[in-house]
Amino acid sequence: MVWSLDVISEISYWPVVLAVLANFILGFVWYAPSVFGKQWMKAVGLKAKDMKDNKDMGTTYMAMLVFSFLSNSTLAIMMMLMGVTAAFYCLLTGLIIGFFFTFAYMLNTNAFEKRSFEVTMINGGYVMVALAISGWIIAIV
Repeated sequence: MVWSLDVISEISYWPVVLAVLANFILGFVWYAPSVFGKQWMKAVGLKAKDMKDNKDMGTTYMAMLVFSFLSNSTLAIMMMLMGVTAAFYCLLTGLIIGFFFTFAYMLNTNAFEKRSFEVTMINGGYVMVALAISGWIIAIV
């Protein structure tokens, strides 16, 4: 398959929507205080009160929704263009993209920003798992 704007109309958006939903669910679990939430808040200098008092959470969740949809749509397009259709290989594709693109850039950026390695591992781990799950969902739905 050759890249053209027609590819956008060829992807199925239901799997993308389900992948976005899965990303939200994973985020709620991943950043829950009993999983990585406490470590993440400490590493970025936030307190539970800061999270509860955040008046911009609606905007934050809306941005997450939009960018998660764009990311998952792009993942679906990339897998279609590469001809990756088997569930395991779609999961692996998401994991590889999460690690070698997103996580690698997080490592670079966070090093310059002097962010802790713990923040990088928590956020990067979330992205890798989210994209792996997204790839799997896009393949099986």
